[in-house]
This record gives sequence, C-alpha cells and structure tokens, in this order.
Amino acid sequence: MKGRAVCFFFVLLFIFIPIRVAQATTVIFPSLSVSEEYTDNFFFTEHNLKSDFTTILSPVLLIKQETRDLILSGSYFGGITLQLKNNERNRYRQGITFDMGLPMLSRQFRGLEVRLTEVAEYSPELHAVPLTDTDTNFFETAIGRVETFRNRAAIKASRLWSPKWNTAFAYTNTMTHYNRSDFDNMMAHDTDLSGTYNIRSGIRTVSAAYGILKTSFERAENVTAHRVFVSGKQAFDPTSFVYGGLGENWVEGRNRNLIAQIGYSKKVHLTLFKMGYSRTAELGTGGVAALTLRQGGTAELSHPISAKSIFALKLEHKKHQTLSGPTIETASNGATTSIATTFLSWLTCTIRYTYLDYSEPCDICEGQGTGIRNVKNNRVMVVFSATPLGWKYNPS
Repeated sequence: MKGRAVCFFFVLLFIFIPIRVAQATTVIFPSLSVSEEYTDNFFFTEHNLKSDFTTILSPVLLIKQETRDLILSGSYFGGITLQLKNNERNRYRQGITFDMGLPMLSRQFRGLEVRLTEVAEYSPELHAVPLTDTDTNFFETAIGRVETFRNRAAIKASRLWSPKWNTAFAYTNTMTHYNRSDFDNMMAHDTDLSGTYNIRSGIRTVSAAYGILKTSFERAENVTAHRVFVSGKQAFDPTSFVYGGLGENWVEGRNRNLIAQIGYSKKVHLTLFKMGYSRTAELGTGGVAALTLRQGGTAELSHPISAKSIFALKLEHKKHQTLSGPTIETASNGATTSIATTFLSWLTCTIRYTYLDYSEPCDICEGQGTGIRNVKNNRVMVVFSATPLGWKYNPS
C-alpha cells in the first residue's frame, strides 16, 4: 500500500515543533473505569448458550499543554478484558491520541480554525460489519477476532467568513493492519468539503457537503466512492429542534445509493427525548473492511430521577450491507437501559442492561447447513468510573 508514512505525519509534528515550556500551562487528567458484567450467551451462539463473567479495566491518562500559539494534548488509553471461565478469550487493547490546535492562525486569519489529530490503536478487531451503537466490549471478547493495528490521522480546517457563512475542509488518512493472513490490510483517504449558511442564527441552518473516499487493499480491488449531502436544521424553541438531510453515495464503476438522515429532539421539563433515522455509506472493519451501507433508527430517553442519578433508555434497529468485496448483510435490534449515579465529584457508578437480537446469513449454521444465524444475548454491567479533577501546572 502506498502512502503509509502519511499516517505518522502528525506524530512527527509533535516531536519537532518547538514549545516554549516556560510559557505553557500544563494539565494532567488521569481516569480509571472498572466494570463487571454478566452475559448469558458469551460465545454468541444460537444454541447451547454458555454464560460468563467479564472484568474490564480501562485506564486513561490525558496531558494537555497550552501556550499562546499552540494547544497540544496527548493521551494514553488502555483496556484489559478478563474472563472468569474462558481465560483464552482474555483481551488487551491500548492506544495513544494526539491533538493540536493552532490559535496563532486564528489571530492571523480571523475566523480560521485548524486542528490536527492522530489516533493509533492496537486492539482485537470487531465483526466485519459493526452490530449496534451500544457498548462493544463483549463482542471484542466473545467473537475472538484478530489483533489489529489502526492509525487514523486527520486535519480539519474551518473558516467563519461572516456571522452567517462558514466553510470547512477535512482530510483523514486511516491505515489498518491485521495480524492474520485472511484479513486484508487497507489504506483509506477520506476528503470532505462543506459549507453552512445560517438563515436565522441558532434557529435555521442549511449545509451542503461533498466527499470522496479512496480505499486501497493489499489483495482486493481498490474502491473509490463519492458522496454529496444537503442537510438542514430547524429549531422551534430552545427545547426542541428537527434536522434532516438527503444525498447520494456512488462507487466508481459500481452502484449508487441514497443516503439520508432525519431526527427530532425535545426536552420537556427535565426529560430529554430524541429519535432519528439514518442511512449512510461508511467504511466497515474486520475481514472485509469494505464500504458498508448502514441504515437504522434509534429512540432515546433520559430523565434525572434524583439530584445525582439519571435514568436512560435507548432502542435501536440497524441493518448493514457491504457495497464492495464479499456481500455481507446483517440486522440487529437492541435495547439498553441504565441508571448512572454520581457518588462524589470524581466517582460515578452506572448499572446497565443490554438486550441484542442479531441475525446474519451463514454458510454453515451450527451444523444445520446454510441459512440465517439468529442470536440473542442479555447482558448486565456495573461500571465504576473515577475521574479526578486533574493537576494544573503554570510556571508563570
């Protein structure tokens, strides 16, 4: 694959850009999440269900340094997933992120904002087509996918030309390398141009965007996809708004697909309700890493049940279909409910229940020949998260 060195461009920027430490403010934020979960279908099978308990440790360390000209931040994140009964399914993941803001450009060019980011992660890969938007730690462990290194580098720039008119440019380079020969390594270049016009500031906006995604594989045929999208947002009052958009995605020499998005949000007293539908074409992961058509709807509700506790409910339906490479079609229905409680300013506890009903075609469905594999799963999770206020150092 060509262009591999592009992925590490922003890391080199952090090493070689001079920073006057004497004038910098440094802040350090450590955090740790510890969770215990139970599942009634650990191996994600239709029959002969096996349960297990999972312990997940997720440490994060964020360091942010700010000067008059630069805002730099870097973080380390890790994950240790341990099984009570199936030790061979233990998993470890870790990664680093970099982020750079350039206030000096904003001063020289009024209204201009530029941000550089990079994320490098080594972790167990997920299913070729993501399941739902709910927590995926279980699937990383139970399905037992291959170890994967992924590096994502991006530059984003936006310019506010007037109180009503804004334009933006974004480029993302993604390199994915699998530690298994039957998984196809890939390199993706994603470029996006967009503009937003405020018809009535904060009340009514319209946006238009064009993007091109070029994906190259070590063995499979390369793919180039284009997309156009026009969207708008209308606020009725400070507590409610509706948004929607329509566009098209087309793969050179192949198919064309409609993409769309619509949603509504309303807050009544302290209760927030959101619902939406989306149909998008994005990169998948796993064995095919193909351009994937994703569509589905969600409904969410959250309500504070006390001064320190919040109740949340989420329902979702998802469908996925690959648009290049081997054809893979999946469908899932999920429900998640949770109660999050803040015990101290730095300590929270979340109790979560998740139900998933998932189906996909299979060549051999547990010894019963070809057909549809349908899997149901119930999970209960308790999560403790500790996030201290952080330490701040200012030499001046």
